[in-house]
Amino acid sequence: MEAGGALSIYGLESVCEGERLGEAVFFLDGLLPIGDEPVFLPRLKMESGLCADIHLFPGEQGDWVLFLDASMEEARESLLQQNMNELSLLRRRLSKIYGHQKDCKEEV
Repeated sequence: MEAGGALSIYGLESVCEGERLGEAVFFLDGLLPIGDEPVFLPRLKMESGLCADIHLFPGEQGDWVLFLDASMEEARESLLQQNMNELSLLRRRLSKIYGHQKDCKEEV
């Protein structure tokens, strides 16, 4: 029914008032109307490349869809995951090194 905000950063500049949102935002097709309970879709990658948290709220005259930029959270989560992967690799390398040294000592 209504559209507002910086829709272009989400790649939604083509959304027109009165248009079915599911036609412009493919992942919402089939979700709307949502029923009585709010729906939260965390960190969806938009066609524009931006990551967004999507909140769907039921309303008396129709459902509300709120897009919130989640790019910073995605970047933090990605960095944390990368650090965990690097620590895991380091742990394996150290385990192999110490395991190899232990085997060498037993042979002597």
